[in-house]
Amino acid sequence: MTKSPEGHAASDGFTLIEIIVTVVVGAVLGALIVPFLSKALTASSEPIQRLSSAMDLKLVVENIIEKYEQDPTDLASLKSAIGAEDSTQNNSYGSYEVVSNRYIKFSGYNDTTITGGDPENLLKVTVRSTDTGETVTTLFYKES
Repeated sequence: MTKSPEGHAASDGFTLIEIIVTVVVGAVLGALIVPFLSKALTASSEPIQRLSSAMDLKLVVENIIEKYEQDPTDLASLKSAIGAEDSTQNNSYGSYEVVSNRYIKFSGYNDTTITGGDPENLLKVTVRSTDTGETVTTLFYKES
């Protein structure tokens, strides 16, 4: 064993106090980081679930548009195939809630529901995702 000039034994390792301080600092930092990381890890799938629901709603609207494009002169059958307002549907278009499904006309900057005698040539359809509550509105025009 080598001796220092003062006559004490030379130390090649850490003291017990240094080790205890290091463990305590590590534990405190770990306790601060764990809540942050646990929230990040448990919530990491939420954006993917929202995207999946948005894509499901997009598919519903695309299926409705496909039906419209087959016969753009027949808005009445499209309106009945979509379903009644304030109803939940699970059909060939997909799973959705019908918020609005009515004939409208524009008066200034607002749309108003068609009353008797007006031509039924503009159909407003608003559907909502049953999962997220996201809505999509589409207008269909009756071609002559």
